Amino acid sequence: MIIRELLDADGKPAGVQTEPQAQTAAQKKYDDDEVNAILARNKEKYAKEGVTSILSTLGFESVDALKEFVAKQKEKETAGLSQEEKIKAEFEEFKAKVEAEKNETVKKLTMAETKAAILASGIPADKADKVMKLAAGYDGDSPEEKVKAVLADFPELISKAPANAGIKTGNQAVDENAAALEAFKKQHGYTK
Repeated sequence: MIIRELLDADGKPAGVQTEPQAQTAAQKKYDDDEVNAILARNKEKYAKEGVTSILSTLGFESVDALKEFVAKQKEKETAGLSQEEKIKAEFEEFKAKVEAEKNETVKKLTMAETKAAILASGIPADKADKVMKLAAGYDGDSPEEKVKAVLADFPELISKAPANAGIKTGNQAVDENAAALEAFKKQHGYTK
């Protein structure tokens, strides 16, 4: 009973459109190229209108008039400066450049000193870059102090020679266990 109220006379759901509407013949379809051309044309049109609107708000007739005004203002500023002021401005610019170069050189020197301190402390070269990054965050007056602080927190970074690999080289002293092992090998015929 409730279902009959929801259906039309022909048995289709009420208020639901089952067939698409036919398009009117007056409606034109555009392909991608046409749409892109229309958008580009309108974009240029509105951009030009926006620029002219801003220029007119500022009191200029064209972009060239604005450029001319800016050039004249720069000339007035430089003409107003005396020779002494011009030299002073150039000197300040040069001074800033030299200061930047000095800071860069000090930074490179500090990095070189830190790397030397790292390698001198027994840290392998493959870990040196990691230790440099860690040392940068530590407090200390010199690179050596920073490296010592890193090693205090990370003693495992120092490379250590293996305790005894069981192979005698040159004048290396053999410990008691290694001597006992050699004696055992000789007694039982395990020789190389």
